Amino acid sequence: MSTSAPKYRCSRADSPEQHPDCAVTFAFLAEGAANAVFQLRPYSEKAGLNVLFRDQNDTPIPHSRLLNKVLRVSKGIPKTLPYNEIISGYENVIHPLFRTRLPSPRPQQNGVQPPSLEDNLDMTSFEDYLMDDEGVLLNQEIVKHLHAEMHGEQCASGPCATVPDMELYGILLPDMSSIPDQALTIEIKPKWLAQSPTAPRDAFMCRTCALQRLRIKQGKKRKDHYICPLQLVAGNTAAIEKYIRHRLRDGIPSATSPVDMEPIIQRLTSYLATGPGHTLLSFLRTLQIKHDDVGVTMRPATPPRLTTNVSTSNMADYDHRLRLAMTLRDCSFFIRISYADPSDMSIEAKLCDLDFKSADKIEGWWEKEKRLINGGWYTSVEPGSSCAVTEEWRDKCPWYV
Repeated sequence: MSTSAPKYRCSRADSPEQHPDCAVTFAFLAEGAANAVFQLRPYSEKAGLNVLFRDQNDTPIPHSRLLNKVLRVSKGIPKTLPYNEIISGYENVIHPLFRTRLPSPRPQQNGVQPPSLEDNLDMTSFEDYLMDDEGVLLNQEIVKHLHAEMHGEQCASGPCATVPDMELYGILLPDMSSIPDQALTIEIKPKWLAQSPTAPRDAFMCRTCALQRLRIKQGKKRKDHYICPLQLVAGNTAAIEKYIRHRLRDGIPSATSPVDMEPIIQRLTSYLATGPGHTLLSFLRTLQIKHDDVGVTMRPATPPRLTTNVSTSNMADYDHRLRLAMTLRDCSFFIRISYADPSDMSIEAKLCDLDFKSADKIEGWWEKEKRLINGGWYTSVEPGSSCAVTEEWRDKCPWYV
């Protein structure tokens, strides 16, 4: 979207049978920390609520433009930006990073410009990985219905009696879900693709693996499938194949007949280890480093209480860059692979959750990094760890790690 003005408005279809090719209903798909996602499905007489999406001319939008999309709605939690700031930040800050650029000037050697990975990245456009988004104006009835859909049967016992203070806006995005018997989708959270700039010099863990250990210690469930982000971005084929194989060990839930998983595993492994997926992850790593090369703790969480190595005149620029880096560290990477025809295992990939982070989150980032440092989560040794930092130490000091 070029402006924050919603492209569509959504309201109850009082007579959905009059618009059978336009009326749709919602089905809860998934939720994250800040947002909930709903699939759009065709009108059904059994649905609790059927709706119409209308354009600015009040014309109902047909199924052909809706049923391949999902509606993302904010859950209304604190420290998340309002709709207009999300759209503005995406268009003016995030999107330009992924547009085609000219190669950076490099020092010549014997009159020859040396090739480099960063040059190749600069010459590549990554816009195709971004999702087209369309704003939607909702109303209280729609929001309450979505809240009930999200909580299911629990709503009968009370949680939906009070709907959160959610904005009356949503965002339509491409639906990257798996397609039964046709395509499989996996979601990857790339996270910190480089070590934290403020990690101790003697760290045995990368930032993400250190946080993973802390959360397990706090009683949170260990992830069934996990890969160190540094192994992922390094294109470690063995680690990536093990990760993919573990992700798909139970097969494809939506498949109605047996599927040969081996070609799928090998195709996804190649895509992430040496193919376009690897190139995109390398690009994200470059952006993360570029926009945060000093670290979260180099800026005070509460200026009167803490000292800082960042001057006041540079504080606004620092905050902006840090928010941008943390946005790039918290996106989702959706990869959908076709498997119906073994000779054409094409892949479609998109980045999602690139909402520019709120400045209200800075203090929390500061406190989390300090907890990792002061609690020794970076520097304690975990036997058998698959973290890339640990493995590097293990190669150097096998008798210690």
